[in-house]
Amino acid sequence: MLGRFALGLLGVFLGAEATAAPRNTPGNVVVVRVGDGTAALTSAAAPVFLAEYTLSGTLVQTIARPTVDAGTNQSFTNSGTATFDNNMTRSADGRYLILTGYDAAVGTVPVTGTTSAATNRIIGRVAADGTIDTSTRIDDAFSATNFRSAASVNGIQKWSLVDGTWTLNGTIGGSATAPLRGLAGSTSGTVVSLVASGEGGLYAVTDNAGYNAAPTNSNLPAPFATPATNTAFRGVALAPLASALAHADEKVAAQAAIYPNPAAQQLPIQLPAEMQTGRVQLQLFNGLGQLVYRQSASVATGSSTVALDVETLANGVYTLRLHLGPTTIAKRIIVSH
Repeated sequence: MLGRFALGLLGVFLGAEATAAPRNTPGNVVVVRVGDGTAALTSAAAPVFLAEYTLSGTLVQTIARPTVDAGTNQSFTNSGTATFDNNMTRSADGRYLILTGYDAAVGTVPVTGTTSAATNRIIGRVAADGTIDTSTRIDDAFSATNFRSAASVNGIQKWSLVDGTWTLNGTIGGSATAPLRGLAGSTSGTVVSLVASGEGGLYAVTDNAGYNAAPTNSNLPAPFATPATNTAFRGVALAPLASALAHADEKVAAQAAIYPNPAAQQLPIQLPAEMQTGRVQLQLFNGLGQLVYRQSASVATGSSTVALDVETLANGVYTLRLHLGPTTIAKRIIVSH
């Protein structure tokens, strides 16, 4: 069993969709940005944006949340200084980003102190094509307090379930002056790949120490993207996909390990026992579900690994499918040159 990282999730029903922006690119990350950069952040309601970055720190696009009501869609703002609000998550099927805000005009002070009856709390959704939906309102809860979800405050904690007891293995990062606000990631075998957002920017973290072991590194790397003046980063999630994620036989898939992930050139794949005899078919699908690479590999006698050449592939998130006889499993991989 892997060490686990806890995030709060809120299940909701979301209604009609509205304004669309350019399509997100699989493999990038999207961070919640509060503030338009023209005024200092205060407890007043401020405009909210979704900023999409490549893993090399290049800003791809910025999607503004609505600041006025339009049809069934409501305005969507957030406090400039409420640091525990707006921890964004991605839906279980990978197709949407979910985040929380307030149906309040820019400048409402303090927006977190308003009642939900007068200032509805909003659950927003963003699809892979940039379509924004802010039609879901809550008017009977969260009065005079923040509308938040669980967040890692000062660092990333790694916990393992050992004989029925959660055990803290260690913390990655940790700073009172640059706390982390959002966390997203994926696992492959014993490797955990994370992206964290905080006051200092966006951070890419990889832990390959495995179950019930101290994290590979205790310090955060340098941020690959930083917020502009008078803006702040909050929740972060992997960019949404145009189609649902493929689900594999979890018991067999858990035995397959892929490292390093992200990969730049060669991607060694530790095969499960069910796939260690014969020729394995490898298929790679992009975020749109399109087949972009196919390879047939024989497992050498006495070996349990095959290698996938990813050097010529574009950066991004892919779904790797492995086929051998009746067994098929799927894994998510990241290509980053």
